[in-house]
Amino acid sequence: MAWKIVGAIAGAVLLASLSMLLAADPARLPPPRGQVLAKGLSGTRLDSPDYLGTASCTSSSCHHKSGHRRAVGSEFVTWNAEDPHRKAWETLFSERSQRMVRNLYGAGAGPASQTAWCLACHATGEGDLSRASTAFTLVDAVSCESCHGPAKGWLAAHTRSGFRELDPETKEKDFGLLNTKDLAGRAKVCASCHVGNADVPLMQVNHDLIAAGHPRLNFELSSALAKYPAHWRVDEEQARFPDLGWRTWQSGQLACAEAAARLTASRARQAASGGAWPEFAEQDCFSCHKNLTVDSVRAPLKKAPLAPLGRAPWQTWLAGSLSLADRESHEALLALRARMAAPSPLPEQARTLALQAGESLARRSRSLAGGEPLTAMAESELLARLARDTAAAAGSMSWEELAQRYLAMAALREDLRRREGRFDAAFEKPYLEMRELLKGQFPPGHDSPRADSDEGRAARDRETALRRLESALGAIAGSAR
Repeated sequence: MAWKIVGAIAGAVLLASLSMLLAADPARLPPPRGQVLAKGLSGTRLDSPDYLGTASCTSSSCHHKSGHRRAVGSEFVTWNAEDPHRKAWETLFSERSQRMVRNLYGAGAGPASQTAWCLACHATGEGDLSRASTAFTLVDAVSCESCHGPAKGWLAAHTRSGFRELDPETKEKDFGLLNTKDLAGRAKVCASCHVGNADVPLMQVNHDLIAAGHPRLNFELSSALAKYPAHWRVDEEQARFPDLGWRTWQSGQLACAEAAARLTASRARQAASGGAWPEFAEQDCFSCHKNLTVDSVRAPLKKAPLAPLGRAPWQTWLAGSLSLADRESHEALLALRARMAAPSPLPEQARTLALQAGESLARRSRSLAGGEPLTAMAESELLARLARDTAAAAGSMSWEELAQRYLAMAALREDLRRREGRFDAAFEKPYLEMRELLKGQFPPGHDSPRADSDEGRAARDRETALRRLESALGAIAGSAR
């Protein structure tokens, strides 16, 4: 009886301590921000607007020619008919989106399709109509100016003689036409939405938004571009860079890690004025969201010991596989990752380390994007080594590590298929096997792997999956020789 009383008192003390902590630290609670709604869907009459809308690109003499989709001159046709960005605004009408705004702002929340936080990424121009012309409309979702920059500076200029001959750096610096032909520049543009924009607070997915129902951002550039309906000459890029698949994966890893570091620096600065710190969306979800048993973590194949109490690894998806892409870039993040994994990282120290890491990653990204291509033999050797190393350590890897390694190997596979004509089913089979094994870790209706309530069955399933995975990786390594 005495022990029960002691236990009850201890529990009450712990509950009171948590209550005091939350009361003293309101930044830990969902922010008391009011829902900001767009007053309309179209821009306003301005003397010199920045955003001019897709109507400025749809002339039949420009980007709306009658050619087939994905042909030069038919870029608008391709975007309008096939580009998933075209439907970004429509997504805000889904039941999931409506439920998210209710979770964030209460039962009387306005529509997601007019909520500023949603429009910042699901529409062009950060959802800000104050800089847009009357021809601009949010209904066009993520359109031309989202990726190429506000048209005010370059629309007229890019139709004049001599503009085409300018180098991409001059076009960007003097006219604001973003250099998306450069892989590092393209990756940075993609990361500004798909990872987050440190300079635009609303263009960020934080823990509040995830808790409300938004998917965690699991962006990876090479797989995204492989599925993307390109409106540029991919064959020209492949001729310039025969190792385009690997180069794209590598550029994406660096750009995502840089964006993540800059987000951390921005959030550390905001912590001084009450911003949430650390921002849980940056840390390993499964450090907290797992079964409360000593050997139960949400790893897909083999159970690993718990991390030290109070430690949650930083950016396990966006920066967790950087060592595969570039050792120097990986080392630039080591100090920041160690600081952010501490139980209570000081924001001032974290900000300094994050700024240093961001600058180092930016420099490295620029230097690697234009480097000499790998030979087919070098790519084949890299693929075989990566498959062998992954097979040797697969049992102790998390789902995220395995998924990123699969995506890296898939990028190399695409290069070798094109360079060596490897289109036979035997070459493809082990990749399909590995992909299905990884996909199988997602229960129906979930965005990420989840622990099984039947621990015995889960353990048997993991062992079976591990053997199948090792077999697939062995086949990949063998086929790459």
